[in-house]
Amino acid sequence: MKVIIEQDDTGVSTRIMGEGVCTQAEAREAEFIHKAMVESVKVV
Repeated sequence: MKVIIEQDDTGVSTRIMGEGVCTQAEAREAEFIHKAMVESVKVV
């Protein structure tokens, strides 16, 4: 899994990518990472 976090003048974006078929466990992990990143930006 590859997590890319980019920031520009308008905000922050995240991209979570994997190779091949994504399992349900990987999808849950990606969702958790995304939500954690969004929450961490809100706190700052």
